[in-house]
Amino acid sequence: MTTPRSTIRQGLQSESPEVRRAAAVRLPELRADEAGTLLVLALGDDDWRVRKAAAQAAGGIEPRTEVATALAQGLGERHNIALRNASVEALAHLGEAALPVALAALAQPDADLRKLAIEVLANLESEEAARAIAGALHDADDNVKAAAAEALSRANRELRAIAVPALLGALARGSAELKLAALGSLVAVDATPSWAVVAPLLREPLLRRAALRAAGSCDDPEASAALLDAIARDALPLAEEAALALGTRASGLEAFAVVARDEVDDGRAMAVVGKRLAAWVNGDDVALRRAAVLLIGSTRQAHLVHLVAEVFCDADLEHEAECALLVFGDAGYAALLASAANMAPFARARAIAMGTRLRSPGGSEALAGTLRDFLGDADPEVASAAGAALAALGGPADFEAIEALAARADARVSTAAGNALAALAARMPETARSRGLTAGHGAPSASAACHLLRGAARDGELGAAATSFVKRALSTGDPPTRRAAVDALAFATVADASADLVFALSDEEPDVRKAAARALGSLKMADPLRAVIGSETDAETIAIALSALASFAPSLAVGEAESVLRRPTTSLRDSVVTLLAALIEHPSADVRAAAAAVIGGSSLDVAAELLAYRATRETNEGVLRALAAGLASAAVREAP
Repeated sequence: MTTPRSTIRQGLQSESPEVRRAAAVRLPELRADEAGTLLVLALGDDDWRVRKAAAQAAGGIEPRTEVATALAQGLGERHNIALRNASVEALAHLGEAALPVALAALAQPDADLRKLAIEVLANLESEEAARAIAGALHDADDNVKAAAAEALSRANRELRAIAVPALLGALARGSAELKLAALGSLVAVDATPSWAVVAPLLREPLLRRAALRAAGSCDDPEASAALLDAIARDALPLAEEAALALGTRASGLEAFAVVARDEVDDGRAMAVVGKRLAAWVNGDDVALRRAAVLLIGSTRQAHLVHLVAEVFCDADLEHEAECALLVFGDAGYAALLASAANMAPFARARAIAMGTRLRSPGGSEALAGTLRDFLGDADPEVASAAGAALAALGGPADFEAIEALAARADARVSTAAGNALAALAARMPETARSRGLTAGHGAPSASAACHLLRGAARDGELGAAATSFVKRALSTGDPPTRRAAVDALAFATVADASADLVFALSDEEPDVRKAAARALGSLKMADPLRAVIGSETDAETIAIALSALASFAPSLAVGEAESVLRRPTTSLRDSVVTLLAALIEHPSADVRAAAAAVIGGSSLDVAAELLAYRATRETNEGVLRALAAGLASAAVREAP
């Protein structure tokens, strides 16, 4: 009778590689005492596919300890290199069962065998294996020591406590080859050697490249100076390595202060730095281009700012370009605006919007003049961005220009311009208040005046004269003016604004009603909001009113959300789900419990998902009970 063992043996002896591979796959059908010799036979096969299949099959043969013993034969093979390598891979599939075999091999006089043992140990990811590899850093054979250092680069987070001290020790006492391997492994496991450790390594030619890479992680100004010096003076390959390392230090806005131009005093050296950065920005290596853009900013290469502006639209460099341009302030923004005319509209709008992020408001008149030119752009996003930037950088003369923008028919532009007027007014409140209160006498329109008075509100208060003006504007026949008046009334007192805002809730224009709901939320007026939630039919207005109520009375908002869910219409459900999903994360346990009860009692499709997600992080017992009850109710509804 043919046994599985004999069948597999015959398969492994076939002339067809595919038949041999299929036979190797079946090895887990055998016990270890039956499979051992056949496994070694398959691991030494001439065809790599057979060896691969056998190595993978090793992990499925039991008991694994006996399999490991059988594989020790292949690991010790001196002539069949393919068998030795395949045995290493097979042992990796055995997990901890391979540890005794690897440790025994590590104690053998054969240096090549010890290197293979380290390879096996590196795949085990255990503390005992990591300690054995660390011990091999003291091996008599230089190749074994280097192999051990390289193997420690695979140390996971749990094993770093073993790997890092061992690698630092190798840096202090090892040969140049060992130091090179140790330094590379320290970088690989995100360990940061001190500058005192890295600095001497820069003087060793074999180690300089790796040391430059490590210097990028050293939190020391001298490391920055050394890297900048390498960019200026080293051969191009090492200079590129230094740029990449220094670029990682300048990868965020705060890090730009780390690298200062005066770290290299030699003007000729800085000229070389500038030429190299310019060449790299226009090169093909994306990582080097990013580093170069950042370094143009961090080394204040003002004559190269135009290069940064030119790559602003490059998807690979947009973050770095923004960071560098912000460092140059007005000069960077001026260069960007000079390039903006040649950009696509969406990019032009994004470029112009950078003006709102400059660190010092009130830019130069030249900048303001350029922005005024963009106010007339045919693209609404560009014109809107120009208005917002002008509000941040312009002066008193720009009120009129932005007021004209607010009069444009495009709703997106007029809305953005209204917000820009309010922002400009906040910077110059007295001028804005005076201008706003003279509307109707050759000054701005009533709509623009309301925006001005809103922005000029003192400590969140409109004041009596401004309140009187915007209340009159609320009765005009122009919907945008009524909307602007409602927005301004959010800064009046409750006594002055309540009746008018309640009246605005019945306005024929949805935008006015929505603005009124938001304003009532700002003034924390619950009863009118609850009334509009109960009577309104427009889904978006109800959603805004619910959100406004939740901003100051979340418990009431939960109750109103429950009442909305009882309505037959489904158009509100998405808004209510969004609200409840936020309230179930509320800091108050009472609010979370109430939201859980409403969700659990609803027929929302996502009820169980919302409750289960919160339950994984909830610690309050009362809320946990509400979540459990809600999940039980949801389960009953979902049952077939």
